[in-house]
Amino acid sequence: MAPKHRDGDTVAVIPGQFVSHAHTLFAYSAFLGALFVGVSLHYTKIVQNEHFGYPTEWFPSVSSTIGDRYPERSVFQLFIAMTSGPRFLLVFLYYLLTNRPGSAAAKWVAGVGVFRTLTCGGWTYVTSTDDHNWHDYFMVSYLVASIPWTLGCLALSPPSNARTVWWRKWLAGGFFGTLVPMLYFFIQHKVHRVPGAYTIYALFEWCLVLLDVGFDAVTALDFQSLEIVIKDVKGLSRGDNKRAQDTFLETQKDKPIGQVFDTKFQWNEMLDAFIFWSVLTSLGLVCWYFPLWHMGLSGYEIAIMSSVSPVLLGIPAFRRHIAHAMPGSYLLMGLAGLFAYLVTLPEFRLAAVSVGVWTGCLGLVGTLWRDRGDAAKLEVRRLIARINAWAIGLIASSIAKFAFWTNNPVWPIMNAENGGWNKTGIALFLVAIGRLYLRKPAMAANASATPKQEKPARGASALASLGFGGLMFALHYLLSDSSTIILWTWSGYPVRGPLAVPHGAWTIATMGLGLMGGLFYPNLARSWTAFGIGS
Repeated sequence: MAPKHRDGDTVAVIPGQFVSHAHTLFAYSAFLGALFVGVSLHYTKIVQNEHFGYPTEWFPSVSSTIGDRYPERSVFQLFIAMTSGPRFLLVFLYYLLTNRPGSAAAKWVAGVGVFRTLTCGGWTYVTSTDDHNWHDYFMVSYLVASIPWTLGCLALSPPSNARTVWWRKWLAGGFFGTLVPMLYFFIQHKVHRVPGAYTIYALFEWCLVLLDVGFDAVTALDFQSLEIVIKDVKGLSRGDNKRAQDTFLETQKDKPIGQVFDTKFQWNEMLDAFIFWSVLTSLGLVCWYFPLWHMGLSGYEIAIMSSVSPVLLGIPAFRRHIAHAMPGSYLLMGLAGLFAYLVTLPEFRLAAVSVGVWTGCLGLVGTLWRDRGDAAKLEVRRLIARINAWAIGLIASSIAKFAFWTNNPVWPIMNAENGGWNKTGIALFLVAIGRLYLRKPAMAANASATPKQEKPARGASALASLGFGGLMFALHYLLSDSSTIILWTWSGYPVRGPLAVPHGAWTIATMGLGLMGGLFYPNLARSWTAFGIGS
């Protein structure tokens, strides 16, 4: 049920960190989008300055990129306009977070933040081409206001959040440290007319922009404790006052499906699971090249043993280390497995995929161990949500292979020429892994997330390992490709049974129904009857 309040019912709840994420996304899109468009359309023109041109100067400054020509100027102004809303909200939320009775520091920093935002609008919409003097006035005012804003945010940073303080110190140090060489090379260009000095100045100027936006992006860590709640105080919202999510959770709270959605089921976990299954299924593919090429065993087949890496988790110290460095394991899995398509030598490509499978399996089992069920009900729910995300990732991997003629579009054998979506997969994975780092400090390498003393294990770990290994083998062997079970029905040519296309869709649909059945009817799914039918 929606949380009750004397003034009305809650109709929407927006996590505070979404404001910071929106600000970062729009701001980076403004600058990088203008740079991409400008370099693509007017490269030689925007690197030209009053003294030199291409090839002496080969990188454009921020001012020439965002203000000199159409359409890059319009791209920049559009995204900056979209940034303004999250920007004012960011300043307001940071004021609410840091304001203390009897202290005017938070009010002063908020005022500087508003002034800084307005001056940003000044040099954005008054370009150097329109009025060079006023453009410089606004730009200098913005840079000067950045000093008290940066120092004020550092001073008001909650001391309990060490990660926030650490990031702000490094980003602020980089920001102010960049100013010195930037001004030096600007003087070299403007006064001494040194060839190429303006390009170096432009590089430092772009670094300044990236660090500036990155400094404000750190507020996502601060805003994890805040929510923006929208209430209908007059009951004018259409339909039932209950939100669909609350009604659903109320009726399903005691079932796994309710526990999944009650723990804020994350799309990035499903994407990580999709990448895991994609990398895992690609190992056999790249390994199969060698016995075909050598017409027999070549020794490279040992790479298929990469998936047994979780056996190392039997070492307590290593297990705790993996639990601490969990996002790093997934990051290495994705980087090694997805970037393997750039490796041309088959041996090195196999090595890259093997590293991806090795670290991915460590990350998967390490995650299950870290979130193992104990007295904390939240940990049990989080574990259930992650397991179901893992299952959905398997289904998504099978769908991708079905849609791309049995080839997963992010496999290392794929590329732009044969229909691969490798770059898209890499981009989505990096977004998901970045979200994993920022979503909760406990998800990152945080020592407090792992208990210092392990509880005695219940049951035989060897038998549990065999059971989990058998489950992994069955899922990988039978369900990672929708055509595998179909091929079992063939007895020869001509084929009289189902075909991979279109009947592979039936396999995928059955997988989805099985997942939903386990969520909505867990007792039936765990019964001996269901086990017998499935066997």
